Amino acid sequence: MCLCHLQCQQYREDGAVLENQPVGTFVMQVHAVDADEGSNGKVKYGFMHKDSAVPAFSIHPDTGVIVTARKFDREKQREYAVTVTATDQAAEPLIGICQLNILILDENDNSPKFENLRYEYFLREDTMIGTSFLRVAAHDDDYSTNAAVTYSMSAEQPEYLRVNPVTGWVYVNQPISQVRLALVGFRRRVLISAPTRHVFIPSGYLCVTA
Repeated sequence: MCLCHLQCQQYREDGAVLENQPVGTFVMQVHAVDADEGSNGKVKYGFMHKDSAVPAFSIHPDTGVIVTARKFDREKQREYAVTVTATDQAAEPLIGICQLNILILDENDNSPKFENLRYEYFLREDTMIGTSFLRVAAHDDDYSTNAAVTYSMSAEQPEYLRVNPVTGWVYVNQPISQVRLALVGFRRRVLISAPTRHVFIPSGYLCVTA
């Protein structure tokens, strides 16, 4: 009995499941071929486990269907190594082995977070329009496009300040000299967004001096 190498290579390429899915989610189905007849050619599937390891997946002994045995968090572990066994039912059984790495795919399940919850800066009243003076920064624990963040300020009129949506640099949009008070605190909420998910996070106070 043997587990076809070409099939095993294909399984290595196809093994993946999205994080946060319920227990019992389908991952893949493996298939072994035994050229013998009768019980000698009947195959049962299983996993080769370490004694202390908690199974992350389960496999149906007759069909070779692999499903999840727990919920996964990609930010904690990105892949799992499993060893599939295919055993015939002969008096002296033979075993085929296929080693797989099952990837945990990213779901957009983490909110972006500012590196600082409070940003404070003092500007002269003659600061030129277009001057960048403060950079806010945020990160997202997700992966690839799910980790991309976009910056924007909550709408207030007049818009003395704006933020670059890509870099996070805050810049002067209108003459600061229009502010009549000696010290004006603009309470801002900066919006960080990732695809399909939007979260408002306070950024503190941006201060100007007249």
